[in-house]
Amino acid sequence: MVRKSLGFALCAFLLTACGGSDGDNAKDEVVTLPPTPPVAENVLPSVFAGVDFEVSEEQSVSLIGEVSDEDGVIESLVWVQEGGPDVDFTVEGVNLSFVAPIVPEETQLTFKLSATDDEGGVSSDVVVIKVKKLVIESVAQAIDVLERRGELTVLDRTASLGGVDDNNDGIRDDIYSFVVALPLETAKRNSLLQLAQAFQSIQTRDIENPSVLSEVDSDIVAGVVCNSIAFDNPTLDSSYGRKIRNFTANTYERAERFARYNALMNGSVTRLPEDSEVECK
Repeated sequence: MVRKSLGFALCAFLLTACGGSDGDNAKDEVVTLPPTPPVAENVLPSVFAGVDFEVSEEQSVSLIGEVSDEDGVIESLVWVQEGGPDVDFTVEGVNLSFVAPIVPEETQLTFKLSATDDEGGVSSDVVVIKVKKLVIESVAQAIDVLERRGELTVLDRTASLGGVDDNNDGIRDDIYSFVVALPLETAKRNSLLQLAQAFQSIQTRDIENPSVLSEVDSDIVAGVVCNSIAFDNPTLDSSYGRKIRNFTANTYERAERFARYNALMNGSVTRLPEDSEVECK
């Protein structure tokens, strides 16, 4: 009995020792995890609004922008004006266009192009346009500029002396449009139309014929008298009369025609009729 007990105890001791040894090894083991990959930093969009340049006032301007994103896509882009007098501009994609404003002196306009990528990254670029005063080099250019700006009536410059008269009323269409648009009473407008018709006859009738020349002169005198009656204001009458005369002689050939009329009338005597002797429209 004693031998069996000792044998059993020895066996139990050995099993316990083996079991303890396995448990100690598990506690000392180190587990190594794979490294966490680094988070890629967002690359901001590349934006180019264009190079700075100069233009003249009223010149058409186009800005051609360039945008790209190295690691994604462009979600949105915006053009804004940041400096100079406000202009009305049009945007098509990355391009912007406008007409340079009329400026009192050399002026700078500043525009900024901004782009946002798919991760919210924003980049911007600025372009500066210098607007210079327009240099007028000729009378013809000055007239074109004033007409374009609405500061001068746009006149007929066709090759014919008479110009365009679609309704054949003896008054050039552009001059008729000018007169009827004036904020005047009907009687005053009619007197100006009568004067315009008389001046126009210098261009359209055979003034080399003495009898025709006399008729043209009589029509002009009547127009002047009716104009004076309608306005009852010599200064205003003279101002409108000169303007219509100048409109009628608005090309070199038409001005030469007026000069020829004056030369033919040189030395002649014209009697100014009484108010009752003229027929006003």
